[in-house]
Amino acid sequence: MAVGLQTKFIKLFDRSSWAVIAPERFCFHNSRVDTVAFSPSGRYLASGGLDQNIIIWDTTPEKANRYKLKKEAFTHRDGVLSISWIDEDQLYSAGNDGAIKKWSVKAMK
Repeated sequence: MAVGLQTKFIKLFDRSSWAVIAPERFCFHNSRVDTVAFSPSGRYLASGGLDQNIIIWDTTPEKANRYKLKKEAFTHRDGVLSISWIDEDQLYSAGNDGAIKKWSVKAMK
């Protein structure tokens, strides 16, 4: 389970023990995190927030606590409100600007 916080962090919990998993690794937003969503397989976690960024986290690190990420900056004017996955590569985002946009993980930097 994942929770976005006003402190720019994302807390990822192990659902069997409710322990926080690597809290220092999920902190690349510059402002409040408003939405988080796991991909259908659970491999990726997408996050979006007031800083207008969408960040994709690979939750299966090659090394302990080394979570890869991809970032799409300035996606929505006035912030990202919602993210919804289509499949393992594609997702939609909705923002405070009233726009709905489609993204590809493979195309992100």
